[in-house]
Amino acid sequence: MKSFTSYCKFLVVFGFALMQFSVCAQDITGYVEIPKGKLFYQVYGEGEPVVFLNGGPGFSSHGYELYAEEISKYRKVILFDQRGTGKSELKWVNSVSIQRMVSDMEALREHLDIDTWDVVGHSFGGVYAMHYLSEHPDRINSLVLSASPGYENGLDQFQVFKDVEYESIAYLVELEEFEHLKKEMLKGYPSEDIIQKVRKIARAKYYVSKEENYLVAADWFANKCQHSLGTGRLVWKSVKKNPLKKELLQQFEKPVLILHGSSDFINISNPIMNNNVFPNSRLEIIYESGHIMSMDQPESYFQLIREFLEHKGEGVKH
Repeated sequence: MKSFTSYCKFLVVFGFALMQFSVCAQDITGYVEIPKGKLFYQVYGEGEPVVFLNGGPGFSSHGYELYAEEISKYRKVILFDQRGTGKSELKWVNSVSIQRMVSDMEALREHLDIDTWDVVGHSFGGVYAMHYLSEHPDRINSLVLSASPGYENGLDQFQVFKDVEYESIAYLVELEEFEHLKKEMLKGYPSEDIIQKVRKIARAKYYVSKEENYLVAADWFANKCQHSLGTGRLVWKSVKKNPLKKELLQQFEKPVLILHGSSDFINISNPIMNNNVFPNSRLEIIYESGHIMSMDQPESYFQLIREFLEHKGEGVKH
């Protein structure tokens, strides 16, 4: 009886340890060598690989874990800190460019021994995805563009902030939740970090459609959104110098899903432009949603991505 009890205890302990190991095995982190530095990545879940490209440019992947966690319920997801952001290491900041970022992505794919993958790009991540596609179309099974600028005029979308910035900052400083930032701004000569943080939080008002989600978005910008301003400027500069070529996108015949919020500050002409250039794409407008569809309409947003990825995007064009 004693030996049987001991055996049962062993099974319980071993089973628990195995369960813990299984959970840990699905959450892998590491680095891949890139020119002038290292790229930090995380792998979630199991199954066919999906690489998620977060927005920015200049944002780290911290704060985008929700996307990886949701998609990892049915697929393996690779999330990484883009060159010059987050935990990725860079010896020379001026080495940041969209061309090198495309090479970084290829180095990551090879490092993880992945033949082909599905690509999901949110906001600037969609621009990044299209640049990668232009050079490595054979490595992409399908593409999701989420709240992405148009391939021709991505740099023009953020002009809206020049008109709304002062209004949104005035709105911000009236909120008790950000009283500490208001005090910093009123000191007379706030630091550049404080100014940039205030601007990011103020812009959150224009990232969501539902008023009840504004503070959620503002908290995300304040506490989870890690932004390297210098990196972002370098990336946009290189994008401007190396515009996407329409003919290369037109040659991509694999399925493309384009998702866009009805209240996104990025004009609706942009997803329409992208939908028109890809021969096998589908545009879905998510109503009562702004730029961050995962906050305004998470159920609809993630369901559309899941159905697309699970069905391989069959017959998407309509």
